[in-house]
Amino acid sequence: FNQAVDGGAVYCAGTFSVTKSSAIENNTATGDGGALYVNNGSINLAENTFLGNNANRGGAVYLTGGSLTASGNSTVQSNYSTAEGGAFYVNNGSIELATNSFSGNSAASGGAVYLTTGNIKAGASTIENNYATGNGGAFYVENGNVEVTSATISGNGKNGSTATTDNGGAIYVEGTGAGFKATGDASIFSNAAENKGGAIYVKGGSITLAKNTITSNSAATGGAI
Repeated sequence: FNQAVDGGAVYCAGTFSVTKSSAIENNTATGDGGALYVNNGSINLAENTFLGNNANRGGAVYLTGGSLTASGNSTVQSNYSTAEGGAFYVNNGSIELATNSFSGNSAASGGAVYLTTGNIKAGASTIENNYATGNGGAFYVENGNVEVTSATISGNGKNGSTATTDNGGAIYVEGTGAGFKATGDASIFSNAAENKGGAIYVKGGSITLAKNTITSNSAATGGAI
């Protein structure tokens, strides 16, 4: 357990590398980046787990103008922020993950990830049971781009069985330069929003899906999209 104002465990403005599997757990920032704060720096991780970290923005990671790369499996679970990005907050930076799982993360907006001007690229992805009280139960994408290969996106937008997310139970995309792309098989099911877009809400951005199954999503308007 570590605690700081920004970067509960690590504040990086240079290069930081972990070559073996790592568990980054139960760190707290009263400001941003519960575990890691990357300020125009570069973090390289092998197989890793982000678990139970919390902050104002970026419950696990706050990244601005830098990069984070994880070459092994990434488990991102039960992280929390009071504002944006329950697990990751990315502002004008880039994150690249191999196979990954985002589950049980929560925030006011972007239950798992809040991206504003930047890029996230991920391999095979499981995105499940994340929620927000505002928009984007799992991903909030604003003037940035997210690309995953095969993806299972399920059970987002709900705290237990109750929908808590306003718009975009799983994915919320806003801005002319914003986009979410799944290049392989995508299975999108059992996501929910209180208002619009049970699975996906798009406002001025783009969604690209290859082979996909979209079923059993719910909202007041646009049960799926």
